Amino acid sequence: MLQWREGISWEHRAYWGEDLFPGEWTKGEPASKVGIGGLPPTGQWVRLEVPARLVGLEDKDVNGVSVNVHDGEAAWDHLAKTVPARDQVWVGDDVPDNSKTDAFWADAWVWTNSNPTPYFGTRAHVSAPSGKMSTHFFSVGKPGWQINPDDSLFTYVHLDRTSPPQMIMVQWWDGSWEHRAYWGEDKFPSTWTKGERTSKVRIGSLPARGQWVRLSVPASVVGLENRQVMSVAFTVYGGKACWDNTGKAIPSTDHVWVSDSLPSGAVGQSYTGETWTWVSSNPEPFSRNKAHVSPPATGLLGHFFVKAKNALQVGRGDHLMAYVYINPTNVPRMIMLQWNDGATNNPWGHRAYWGENLFTYGADGSPERCYMGPVPPGGKWVRLEVPAKLVGLEGKLVRGMSFDRYGGEVAWDHAGKNSALLEGDVVWLADKLPAGAKTDALNEAGWEWTEAPSPVAGELSHKSPLSLQTTLPRQYHQHLFLGGSSQPVNSGDKLFACVYLDAANPPQMVMLQWNDGLWNHRAYWGENRFPWGKDAPPGRCYAGPLPPTGQWVRLEVPASLVALENRAVAGMAFSLYGGQAWWGHAGKQPVVLQPCLPADDWVWVDDDLPPGATRMASTGDTWIWTSEEPGPVSGTFLHKSKWAPPGTVRSHYFAYYSGQPVQPMSINYGDELFCYVYLDPYAPPQMIMLQWRNGASWEHRAYWGEDLFQYGVGQATSKVHIGTLPPAGKWVRLRVPAKTVGLEGKTVNGMSFTAAGGQVWWDRAGKRSGASGTGSFSDKHADESLGTGEPWRAANELLSKHTGNLFAQCVLASGFFHGTIQGMPFGLYEIEASTNLRGWTTIATVRAPVSGTVTFVDEHAPGYMVRFYRARPLLNQRSNQ
Repeated sequence: MLQWREGISWEHRAYWGEDLFPGEWTKGEPASKVGIGGLPPTGQWVRLEVPARLVGLEDKDVNGVSVNVHDGEAAWDHLAKTVPARDQVWVGDDVPDNSKTDAFWADAWVWTNSNPTPYFGTRAHVSAPSGKMSTHFFSVGKPGWQINPDDSLFTYVHLDRTSPPQMIMVQWWDGSWEHRAYWGEDKFPSTWTKGERTSKVRIGSLPARGQWVRLSVPASVVGLENRQVMSVAFTVYGGKACWDNTGKAIPSTDHVWVSDSLPSGAVGQSYTGETWTWVSSNPEPFSRNKAHVSPPATGLLGHFFVKAKNALQVGRGDHLMAYVYINPTNVPRMIMLQWNDGATNNPWGHRAYWGENLFTYGADGSPERCYMGPVPPGGKWVRLEVPAKLVGLEGKLVRGMSFDRYGGEVAWDHAGKNSALLEGDVVWLADKLPAGAKTDALNEAGWEWTEAPSPVAGELSHKSPLSLQTTLPRQYHQHLFLGGSSQPVNSGDKLFACVYLDAANPPQMVMLQWNDGLWNHRAYWGENRFPWGKDAPPGRCYAGPLPPTGQWVRLEVPASLVALENRAVAGMAFSLYGGQAWWGHAGKQPVVLQPCLPADDWVWVDDDLPPGATRMASTGDTWIWTSEEPGPVSGTFLHKSKWAPPGTVRSHYFAYYSGQPVQPMSINYGDELFCYVYLDPYAPPQMIMLQWRNGASWEHRAYWGEDLFQYGVGQATSKVHIGTLPPAGKWVRLRVPAKTVGLEGKTVNGMSFTAAGGQVWWDRAGKRSGASGTGSFSDKHADESLGTGEPWRAANELLSKHTGNLFAQCVLASGFFHGTIQGMPFGLYEIEASTNLRGWTTIATVRAPVSGTVTFVDEHAPGYMVRFYRARPLLNQRSNQ
């Protein structure tokens, strides 16, 4: 049993196993003694989790914990609370840009898109069965990834059902490999470790076989808090395992805007006649005491509110969230959330929906109507999250919200926003002062740390209390630090700090000051009430109105505005005029480097169509120009293929169908056609295709992935398979030699962007002269470093160089056939298998490291009397060997 103390009450208990806690020791309240389930298994560490609402502790402060057993013996460790977290993925469909994957002790990376189907995106990587220790890894340059104390490290793993490993292990390198976590038996040699506490930490037994499982390890358990991770290794002993998304999960903070009542000043209404109905049961609310319901209906109904006095400030990187409960016996065809930003023009133009597209207002696929997936499962509370950028609300104030559905029966609860440390943030101040820093204050007692309100990052915030009014001007007050290690600020950086203004005592002015030897770098929000200095940049820069009260808001200032580019900051001051506030983490966000684009590209489509072209679409697609995530690779806009269910082929395209083309694309001999593409890692397509029009003919097509396009069988160039789908979750340059699709010496007067299923973004298409190769990769920077993974570049060597002496070793062991291929460095190969030398099936796509040595595995080999294999370099579809 676990017991928690709130105030002077212990009436918050959860137990596992039999109820052997005396009833007379409790007050008999609902939270006094809550049964969670049976006893956990013995002989291993097990994580016990209890929703705070079950034991009546939501929005409460806990000041004591008691651990209890009846008979027996137990050990306890790591008591805490969990908070919502955001995943920052380091490895998904590919290793990070510019990473290293080859070492004398490491196996080659083996990618697969089937058996099992990847959990995320288009590819997973495989630890092939070897009957012994097998490790593959990647390494990035400094600084790597900063790991904060509250972070956890995660990966997804799928153990083969018939041949599971005896051990799986993840290793992290921060200058030392002595940070390891493993599951199953201890098969890692002790002589390979230094015997430190974090050298080899057992987390538990092997996860379940035959399914994807998320493995999570608190950073503190493996000694990585406040460290930089630059390498990750995936290790198995025996058997087969597949791995998918890997990275770190960072804590995040919910700001609840709607729970038991509407925000202050809000007016509840309905555009369909549905009234606001609050309930305390059927279903039991997710949090606190009430939920609001949408009763049974057959058509489109909804209820909403507007004119909230306490507006919701949506910051950069925020997610909007709400909880929904769907009656499993009366499921709606669609559910939708709408947000109102109070604008005079299209204030409700921010919508997200799940299920069928049954709402007629706004452009589908744009922020006005953004598809987020299928209707969630019924019978339980489900969290809906929408990145604010997708619905065009970053940096805006939200004053209204609507809860809608088409048919069915739904309950709603706990809506607002979720904030987290942004990826790439460099934090200077969180939970404690920089080493060696000295503090000072004016009209405040000094530096004061506090646990409430709970900050976005870390556990403590620092407070600007009401002014002591001892020094003129009496309402101006501040606290600061100075000294310690200085922090460099580079060109393009943004400076930031998080602030929470007291709703009961709001200030008239909020100010941040930075010191680089002088305090002459200031930005303020609200009234100009700073009593000293020159009211002009960089000494005092107006940055906007006061942020709203009662919530965490991220304040951002371009370093250029306060003349701090290429300077070093050695101190910060947090200042108010009147009122009271709390401050969270502070630091800088470096400029995000864009892909280096070849200067000699001839760009045909970027931000708009060529002049005079007619835009068209088929199968429900349309031209959608947007600047939403993932953000354009060049220019201001990208265009997207509307989401579609698996297998649904749709296209948006353009052509000159009448008159003389204003700007055709003339293809010379040796030219290469290109286009940039970004596949949604959570809704990847099964196929992508580019089509070009010459004269009146569209018989010039190149596709990646499955062949799901019913047309294009008339000639060799009608439908050319280039290779597997490119990695999801990153911009990839698709490259097609004009000769491959029969366009050398031709003029192109139209282009089509086609996808089957999923969601796809496109950008920057045209041609490049003198290029070579095919497939998908990103081009080199001026310093010859690669923009993305080099293995996606198909080299331009003779085919014989790739196929000569391919199979260096073939072994049947542990019930699996596995072979070693000596190919070309960075070569990309499809491994195919057959039983009759006629029908060939792709069993893996593998890429070679710098050594050129790769391995593959055929888990189905024992089921055949005879099996043939071939390796097909992904150079030119017509050059099979």
